[in-house]
Amino acid sequence: MTIALVRLAPLVCGIALATSPLPAQRGESGQRSRLDPTVTDFAYGSHERQVLDFYQADSSVLTPLVLYIHGGGFTRGDKNSVDQETLQQLLAARISVAAINYRLAGQVPLPAAHHDAQRALQTLRSKANEWNFDKTKVGAFGGSAGAQLCMWLAYQDDQADPSSSDPIARESTRLAYVAPLRGQITNDFDWWLKNLPGYDEIHRDPAEIFGTSDPAKKSAIVETISVISLVSADDPPTFMSYRMAPGDPVPEGDSATSWKVHHVTFGLALKKRLDAVGVENHLHYPGADSTHASAADFFIHKFGKSDVLHLTAKALLDHHLKLVGLLEQNPNQTGEVYRQGVSGGVGGWTPLPESQDRNHYMSIVHRGGNSWAESHDQKADFYIMLEGSGTLLLGGKMVGAIQADGRPGEWRAPRIKGPRRIEARKGDLINIPVKTPHQWDLTEGESVTYVILKVVKRDEEIREDP
Repeated sequence: MTIALVRLAPLVCGIALATSPLPAQRGESGQRSRLDPTVTDFAYGSHERQVLDFYQADSSVLTPLVLYIHGGGFTRGDKNSVDQETLQQLLAARISVAAINYRLAGQVPLPAAHHDAQRALQTLRSKANEWNFDKTKVGAFGGSAGAQLCMWLAYQDDQADPSSSDPIARESTRLAYVAPLRGQITNDFDWWLKNLPGYDEIHRDPAEIFGTSDPAKKSAIVETISVISLVSADDPPTFMSYRMAPGDPVPEGDSATSWKVHHVTFGLALKKRLDAVGVENHLHYPGADSTHASAADFFIHKFGKSDVLHLTAKALLDHHLKLVGLLEQNPNQTGEVYRQGVSGGVGGWTPLPESQDRNHYMSIVHRGGNSWAESHDQKADFYIMLEGSGTLLLGGKMVGAIQADGRPGEWRAPRIKGPRRIEARKGDLINIPVKTPHQWDLTEGESVTYVILKVVKRDEEIREDP
């Protein structure tokens, strides 16, 4: 989900309308093509595994940064496993992304991987100005072992050393947000035996990752890296995701072990601990009534609070749709304002002349009251605020959604759960992508008049249920 809010200069001839990021290209197989990093294999240490990739979001201002840390039981895995859909969603939302490798347990035992993750994060922060991101707005996500490393960064105290002669060591190790996926909250395998459904024998040799069979030495390492023991009230908001519900039966066959060792029981225990100290957290699993459906949605929702940009007329000229030109080409639209109060539809959608495939439609709306929530499976909306101001709710989850009569892919609902609140005012351009819930929340006496430009994206899936 990409939501961009741009503060426009006065609407004069030559100021252009910013369009949404281009969709990911697909190859002959229909799969999303891989994105190439902006910076590849940047070394943050001397070992061949101490390298990272950086994907720079296209933005004229500093972006947030989200760090991806791969899984693989600390014995395998690679930064190239970053999910392409998540990567593309974050970049489209003007959030830069980094992905790291770290030394594996077969090369050097834990907690070397944790120290590598820390050093990689500090190295990234040292490059913030050069790579155009805000070092105070850094999140992290990863699966399994990668989730453990993300949580360790998030929940431990800041390891920055202000007195160090090494400028990288002076950088912060804390995160603004964290999204562990299928993460284990402890490496105490006795806890696993006691709490995980169906887990009745240790599935690996602990010496493989700890580098020792000595119980005392192993326990000392476990204590330093088990994130459940690190949680405190100043920790960042957390999004957890697991692939099974708490009561699901243990599967049979080859997938059973993986199912057990990535069980939602870990998430339930972590949620209980985070709740106890008052840290915001969200636990997502099949059937859960969670605010966020994915790590990308979580980060975009959180970092989206800073997506208010002021662009000059010169910056806007880089875009190809000129607002004034569109209005001049559609006099039947500019000559009439469609009145809409608490209820009632918007009429007169007209395809723009230059849209040969008739995929751009425009209207002008005056609204003097609240609206139902909307979501469109195949249409991105652009609102250009002409007069007035009011609160626009964006994102979150539609409650009680129904399909609009005769309009496949068009959804309506009385309210949205967990949206962002955008204070829209004259001169704003707001980009609302496909499948993004949105709703006006106007107080008594407020009214807004705005251009709506709809861009149809026909390759988007029409859902049976939003």
